[in-house]
Amino acid sequence: MGRPPKRNLNYSTWDVDVLENDTSIDNLIDAQGPAGFYVYFSMCQKAYATDGYFYRWGYDNAASTARKLGGGLKSTQVRAIVDLCVSLGLFDKALFTTDGILTSRAIQSRYLDGIARRTGEIPIIVEYWLLEVTPRAGLVFVHKNGETAYKNPNNEQQKPSFCTEDYIRQNEINPQHNLPQKSAVEKSVENRRESCTRIMALLQAYTGINLQGDKQTRKQVYNLFDRGYTEQDVKAVVGLAADSNAPFPPPAQLFGSMFDQLITTPAGSAPRDHYTALPPATKKGRAFNGGY
Repeated sequence: MGRPPKRNLNYSTWDVDVLENDTSIDNLIDAQGPAGFYVYFSMCQKAYATDGYFYRWGYDNAASTARKLGGGLKSTQVRAIVDLCVSLGLFDKALFTTDGILTSRAIQSRYLDGIARRTGEIPIIVEYWLLEVTPRAGLVFVHKNGETAYKNPNNEQQKPSFCTEDYIRQNEINPQHNLPQKSAVEKSVENRRESCTRIMALLQAYTGINLQGDKQTRKQVYNLFDRGYTEQDVKAVVGLAADSNAPFPPPAQLFGSMFDQLITTPAGSAPRDHYTALPPATKKGRAFNGGY
């Protein structure tokens, strides 16, 4: 009997500008100082190192966590930091309240990136999963009681017969037959990148400034995706900003504090159809308010 598939990660990826353009992180550090981010970062790392996409933690563990992290941390401070992370949305409130689970869409998105090239079936507890439960190669969605909730049928592909005439003919026609195909996770990452590129093109159409290579702006868009917003949501906010008589706001402001204000605009003032054509590329760009 083979070993069960590895679920945790040996290393995790963090963007180099993780401390920039995230108001939740800013509020955490403002309230708790560097210790706030230290505890949050440590909890995320524990998630990747244990179950991969979540970490079981309760207030009873606060003293142990404080001792292991050191730096003069007290259990009361660790509890306060975790509570603040939950209230800021850095950890999912419902799962922490009901199951003592620390996780988020961002943690789970990074986890998918980390297991993209693994083989074997990795069980995912559907009650703890905040992303879409969609067919993904190698994932098996199960309930907390262990019963299978959803299994991707593509995980059980039959091995071809290497001596049939059809197989030989297919390989003669298509020499690429045996090359590995992109996994669902790799396609998902590629789709996010393409969505971000289209959003950058929309910004350029309105402002005349090419932001395709601007890592800061692209990072902000990816953060919005991690929070659950779609490409259409982001385009809608860009459209609202363009429809305003005020100067077009800098991307850092538009995709930061201003985004939450515009995305909740009443339906009566909804933006144009998300799928209408982009404005003419020859349109004179509008200067950012305050520059960029």
